[in-house]
Amino acid sequence: MVTGSAWRKNNRRELRHSLGRFLAIVAIVALGVGFFAGLKVAQPAMLRTGSQYVQKTELFDYRLVSTLGLTQEDADYFAGLDGVRAAEGARSVDLTAEFDGEGMTLKALTLSDAVNRPSLTAGRMPERADECLADADRFTEADLGKTLTVQAASVNDAFTQTAFTIVGLAETPLYLGAERGTTSLGGGTLNGFVLLQPEAFAMDYFTEIYLLLDGTQGTDLYSDAYDAAVDAVRPALTAALKERAQKRYDDIIDETRDALSKAQDSLSPRAFVPVPDAPMQKPRDLLLIDSGGQYLEGTTDITRTFALGPVTDEQKKHFTAVLCSMLNLANAKFLQGMTGIGLDILARGPIWDMGIDYRCGTGHGVSYLMSVHEGPNSFRWHKSPTRAEDTVQEPGMVTTDEPGVYIEGSHGIRTENELVCRKLEENEYGQFLGFETITCAPIDLDAVIPEQMSPRQRGWLNDYHAFVRETLLPLMQDDDERAWLRHATRAI
Repeated sequence: MVTGSAWRKNNRRELRHSLGRFLAIVAIVALGVGFFAGLKVAQPAMLRTGSQYVQKTELFDYRLVSTLGLTQEDADYFAGLDGVRAAEGARSVDLTAEFDGEGMTLKALTLSDAVNRPSLTAGRMPERADECLADADRFTEADLGKTLTVQAASVNDAFTQTAFTIVGLAETPLYLGAERGTTSLGGGTLNGFVLLQPEAFAMDYFTEIYLLLDGTQGTDLYSDAYDAAVDAVRPALTAALKERAQKRYDDIIDETRDALSKAQDSLSPRAFVPVPDAPMQKPRDLLLIDSGGQYLEGTTDITRTFALGPVTDEQKKHFTAVLCSMLNLANAKFLQGMTGIGLDILARGPIWDMGIDYRCGTGHGVSYLMSVHEGPNSFRWHKSPTRAEDTVQEPGMVTTDEPGVYIEGSHGIRTENELVCRKLEENEYGQFLGFETITCAPIDLDAVIPEQMSPRQRGWLNDYHAFVRETLLPLMQDDDERAWLRHATRAI
């Protein structure tokens, strides 16, 4: 053991030999202490600055959304609730646009001077529906006067204009950080935002309603008092939003029924009068029926091709290829971020293998109580200037799966089901997605060549027919009909 003067001498020697390392450690400790002290001192100032910015720009306290949209009547209703200082309806739509010869994916927001006020950094405010403010973090003053041309949008017929001139640059409290979020359009990432006049939107509904509360005015955003004021009105707002959503649903149903009633009244009664002694249709080889309807439970779009008479070997070959195409897409498994263009080859492959093509899309989005063909989701193999084939498939999207073969002067074949995108497992590789088939109708097996199908495809077909059989049998009372369904959905 070293003690006394020998111990001190040994320490001085070690310190002298490692003086640089010792000083470095002291400097690191000092830097850390100084950095921590700086944060402690700066934190209140940073929070105060952030709170002042939020109050100045009137950043919303609540954002209300509904799957069926909201109306001005809804905004007026929420404005009248106790504790609500202001309620303003707004619209937001994702879009792809051409700018300076390149494509961009942007979020279009409603320009407001009451809630979520933007801060102009260059140029001027828009004065017409075809003018816009652009994201000050993504555009420069050199872009003032340039035009954004809309190529596609997340909502059909969303805008009254097809192009917007950038007249100013702005910041918005809706984006306090650098990220602009994700989208189902383009590559899945938003490049920035644009602010448009309310007249630039063609939609007759709001996508959200922003609320400002009485209890938060002049309150520090990061305080317990602010949290308490927000929490105090949450139960009432939740109940009111549920009530308004039901009213919106009922209104849409009533409007739809009224429109259908008027359309039916305008039809000539003669259109529904049977013709006496009309000749029966002669049996033929193939009959294609594209059917569908709109119900409170959803919209159907179903196509089946039936063999009503002798079918040629070529027709059977084409019928089976279409069936394989439909099954391939329906059973796809893919990582989140995949687009309709990326998935289309799964359906088109068996058709292309024969050296033919069906010269149309493989599938389209389906709406609820609105257009049967509704974007932006679709399955197509190439881009077009008027569509959004690069839309990312998202959970909950309903898209048709309808490959076909159409030989002019000979025959047409199509098999169509509706698919809903669902989440599968998530692991270190990302979130996997797949499809659930929601169409329940047998496929005519009389035109199928089982040997043309792979064992996996035959298994998919048998599984689908088992699903059809198990779903429909409990709903059928007639013994003959039940026997027909069992035969129509037999395993091959």
